[in-house]
Amino acid sequence: LLKKEGLKLTEYRIRQDFGCWKTSKKELRDIEKVSGVNSYMDIGSWGYIDVALLWKAFNVPCFTFGAGNLKLAHKPNEFISIKNLEKCSKVYRKLIKSSGGGEEK
Repeated sequence: LLKKEGLKLTEYRIRQDFGCWKTSKKELRDIEKVSGVNSYMDIGSWGYIDVALLWKAFNVPCFTFGAGNLKLAHKPNEFISIKNLEKCSKVYRKLIKSSGGGEEK
């Protein structure tokens, strides 16, 4: 593209090379106790996600959790079911309450 447009790359920098991250089994068990969720998937093949930035910036364990299907993420016709959204909302409430960040309704 640069050549096509008559441009030349003179400098580049890698800004976000944090590598992969993994939540320890102990931390997952702690999350499982609070959330009631006990199914996990290996995200190693899903590519880079923003959680690695948060982990690096704040030096705290992080995990990704949501109501959607990763196979549909960022694809045409992506959707989540209302049932999964409601389940996810309950888990988020439990996690927030367990961290001292709010009241569960």
